[in-house]
Amino acid sequence: MKQYLLLLGSWSLLALIWSGCKEDEQPEALLNDAKKIETFVLEELDPEVDGVITDNVIDLTVPFDTDVTALTPSITISDKATVSPESGTSQNFSSSVDYTVTAEDGTSHTYSVTVSKEAAPLSDSKEIISFTFEDLDPTVPGAVDNKYQEVHAWVPYQSSQSALTPTLVISEKASISPESGVTQDFSNPITYTVTAEDGSTQEYIVTVHQDEDGTGTPHSVLHMRGLWKLTLPLSKSGEYVTDNQPGDALEIKPDELLTYSESTYGFFETVQDDAGKDIGVKFATNCGGARTSSGTYYPRTELREYNRSGNNDWSNEGSTMHRMYLRQAITKAPTQKPQVVAGQIHNGDDQILIRYTGNSPGKYTRSTDDPCVGTITQEGDPDDNTGYLACFYENSKQVVALDLDYTLGEIFELEIIAQNNQVIVNYNGENKLIWDKTLKNCYFKAGCYSQSSAQNQCNGKSSPDEDPDQLAEVVIYDMELL
Repeated sequence: MKQYLLLLGSWSLLALIWSGCKEDEQPEALLNDAKKIETFVLEELDPEVDGVITDNVIDLTVPFDTDVTALTPSITISDKATVSPESGTSQNFSSSVDYTVTAEDGTSHTYSVTVSKEAAPLSDSKEIISFTFEDLDPTVPGAVDNKYQEVHAWVPYQSSQSALTPTLVISEKASISPESGVTQDFSNPITYTVTAEDGSTQEYIVTVHQDEDGTGTPHSVLHMRGLWKLTLPLSKSGEYVTDNQPGDALEIKPDELLTYSESTYGFFETVQDDAGKDIGVKFATNCGGARTSSGTYYPRTELREYNRSGNNDWSNEGSTMHRMYLRQAITKAPTQKPQVVAGQIHNGDDQILIRYTGNSPGKYTRSTDDPCVGTITQEGDPDDNTGYLACFYENSKQVVALDLDYTLGEIFELEIIAQNNQVIVNYNGENKLIWDKTLKNCYFKAGCYSQSSAQNQCNGKSSPDEDPDQLAEVVIYDMELL
């Protein structure tokens, strides 16, 4: 019996020991083996692009113009996993990129990510960019008007128009018929058809004109190419005026200007220089001539940049260049107030104004009671042909000298460039002004704009009245407009 009890106690003790050990023992935790890419998104694109995930491949399709060399994906992955390269890291997807996801348990899965571009839309560009007769000497460029789908070219006087070979540059991926480099008979206008990549078409009418010789029209001598209209000091009915009637000035539009000259009074006609070598166009105006509006007392024979919609206004914002080049001479100035404007940028204000001022003006003291009554204290000197040229800008609030010793009749070169929020003025090849200024609704003007009239006194000026037949005059020998 005693032996039995001893054995029973031993078994009980062993059971307690075994039971205690079992309660203290913890099962080993299992590490997560999840290693998936759940989303792969290019959030920087608009709209954002989601990757299509299948097995070990991720495909994304982005717009055709996307720069795939620097894209930054946002990636979500399985809990407790890591990914390499990391989410938010910029990558070059010009070729496929491998992403490896490593699970908590150390196992991994690799995805190959491919970014493809959508097909580019077919181009609808169908413009003639340039039109040139390169086989002529010198080369003759055509003036391309993409607004009205016209091309005008001026070939030398008496040259054949029946067998000319143009070189054309057109929009990328477009085609043209007739093709560039094909000889054509331009005795009459020809239609060229430009076909875009998307199949749409645009027709251009190409007209070849002959430049006249020295007896030709002003339009042909200065190669105006239909880009200007002309204002004259004549009345709207073409009559000579001596009383400065406002708003009555005659306008000649581009189509009429092609063959127009005014030789009755010599206001707008072809002339030769004294040596008989240079051929130019004379712009003249009498001081009593009709004026454009009640906003000015001064008459003009002046070109204004123009097209058939009524204006040709532009801004100097951006890289598009607007340029006017003139080789010209101011040949006459009024006696009492010898001031003549020979070039402008205008937009309602005189943003750029090129003006000659003579050294010997007349002087006039106005009455305090009546501005049209007073005393002439000094007559102007009609024999003094000296003065200075200056560029007035910012509505004549600022001025820079061009030539402080200018004599009437001297030929000079003037270049005005408007581009990239600047205006640049060059005189005889030398820069005179770089003006940092944003301008809008602008246009060029060239010719002769007298700054004196038969109504100087009542205009509130300290200059005596001019004889209404006194002339201001400018001769332009070369002119380019871009």
